[in-house]
Amino acid sequence: MAEWAWGLLLTVLTVLIHTSGLWMVRQTALRAFSHPVLCRHHRARFLTITSGMTLSAAALHGMEAALWALAYRFLKACLIIR
Repeated sequence: MAEWAWGLLLTVLTVLIHTSGLWMVRQTALRAFSHPVLCRHHRARFLTITSGMTLSAAALHGMEAALWALAYRFLKACLIIR
């Protein structure tokens, strides 16, 4: 039963990290919409916001993968193949 508890804890933690990270990205994107320079240049605004959100999502996935990797190492759940 302990494996289920660890899995549930990690899943909830992953969802919380991803949700809060995407919320922060959304807040930044909303601020970028009102930036005076980007208001005149629609293509630049679209590219800036899309690139920023894509890079932020990739960084979030990297942090989540690192969290899962650390959990696997901590729980000694990795099978060592020689």
